[in-house]
Amino acid sequence: MGDYTNVYAGQEAIEVLPWVLARVELLPADSVAHAKGPVLRAFLKPNEECGPRLVHAVPSGFITGTFMELDLFDDAELAQFCGTWGMIAAPYAGSIARMSARIVDPKTEETLLVKAYDASGAELPSRHRIDCERYGRDVWYAGLNGAPRDAAYGARLGGGNWMEAFNRDTTARGGEVLNAYHFAEGGGDRCALIYADEVRHALAIMRVAVLANGFYERAGGNIVHTFRLAVRHDDINEARCGRRPFEEALSLFMDTDFLHPRKEAYASKGVLDGVRESMMHERFRIIEENTMLFADLCLSSVPEPLVAHGGFRRGGLAKLRMPDVGGNARYGNLLQAMAAQLYAYLNDGNPWVVCEVCGRPFKYEQQLMSPITSETKARKEYQCRHRPTKTAFCSKRHEKEVYGPRNAESRRLMKALAKIRADATEESARNIMG
Repeated sequence: MGDYTNVYAGQEAIEVLPWVLARVELLPADSVAHAKGPVLRAFLKPNEECGPRLVHAVPSGFITGTFMELDLFDDAELAQFCGTWGMIAAPYAGSIARMSARIVDPKTEETLLVKAYDASGAELPSRHRIDCERYGRDVWYAGLNGAPRDAAYGARLGGGNWMEAFNRDTTARGGEVLNAYHFAEGGGDRCALIYADEVRHALAIMRVAVLANGFYERAGGNIVHTFRLAVRHDDINEARCGRRPFEEALSLFMDTDFLHPRKEAYASKGVLDGVRESMMHERFRIIEENTMLFADLCLSSVPEPLVAHGGFRRGGLAKLRMPDVGGNARYGNLLQAMAAQLYAYLNDGNPWVVCEVCGRPFKYEQQLMSPITSETKARKEYQCRHRPTKTAFCSKRHEKEVYGPRNAESRRLMKALAKIRADATEESARNIMG
């Protein structure tokens, strides 16, 4: 990683545009025609003015608090998370912009398919004659070809490009086919169909980005110690809830055996240590490249020159804008807000701390456990300048886990002491009277 001498101590958070809060329901694969896996259906959640309900910000500590408690491999939890905080789609090949457009604009799918047919020199036929397999994929590839930055990142990463996870029939590319079928077969408007696998992979990269960078800074740049902290964190969480959050997220993109090397595979301990350290450095380089470029794509997917790795940490971003897709550039998205919070934390100069309960790295305790839907409250959140935290807990929930029992025990002791004092006073009074 680059130089970690940060000069942005106490800087304001990066402000992102509000995003649509849709209703989200989980649909089994066998309940959706042509689906190749579980699907999340996101559709408009109107407010009193019959417009989309908006989330204006995530609370401080969200990416190291609520987000880390999510079980990425539980599709029902993914649906609930997206319905509470905002829908997720890949920030690659225009997928996230098309998702937002489908939710708010009923003509989005028809517009996309008309463009796909125009590109092939044909006219959009009647719905029942649409070639959904071909032209659904064409929509996805048009999005990729229309985003030079995405293609450039893919070329730069070569065979280690984690974004290729979205070029599958059960993720973003397949989702375009699914939405084409939904349109062709007369499905409802103002909704988007997203494979659960697409959401899972996008959130997994973000989770690895937060944990890897947090542990790296906590370890003072020592990569071997970084992975030791990550393994310790997973050990704690496995004992708490039966999950290994870092390793499970990372396993979607690479072999994680290097976290648990088998000593018998090497001739001596000296060889083991040397090989393991070299392997960890190489794995961390791959993690760094993919997570930082992914976070950069989350922040700004408009075509721009490639940003150096250190640029994400020390850039001069102020206000972010969605690309102009279907006239819906006025909306941001949840991944953008999460990447912005990570960016701010990597640049604000305050130290990372390890939570006493779960062992995860964090900067500030998450006290508000719900999304910020008030523009005024969001403004206060964005303008807040943080000081180094003095707590040992990543969230109010974890603080209560420790101090709740302690406080209950203290109350029992105080009650017992009060009774002892009362009894002593009563006994003393009887002695005086006697």
